[in-house]
Amino acid sequence: MIDQFPPEIIDQLGYYVYLYVHPKTGKVFYVGKGKGNRVFAHLKDESESEKTKVIKEIRREGLEPQIEILVHGLEDKTTSLKIGLLLRICARNKANSACNSLRLNVLGVVRDDKV
Repeated sequence: MIDQFPPEIIDQLGYYVYLYVHPKTGKVFYVGKGKGNRVFAHLKDESESEKTKVIKEIRREGLEPQIEILVHGLEDKTTSLKIGLLLRICARNKANSACNSLRLNVLGVVRDDKV
């Protein structure tokens, strides 16, 4: 697993919204926003947050969380914040089918098995 983007990728990404997904269940357990190498910061986080607890559980099984850049090239922090908040609300309400549908809609993908 990589732990940072090359500079040329950082330039292309701009602001982005990312997901941490459990590799066994496919469920989103964290939604974040950022730019640069922010997406990788959680892998080094030593706090006792729910997010880091899940990452530690996944790693104890010899796996790594799946990281998805949901949208990128956002021009400003506000747009990434709005998308990130919408996805967090969805995930917090345990609406997994709605959340997956939203993920696919933002990605511009339609798959009957997920909607």
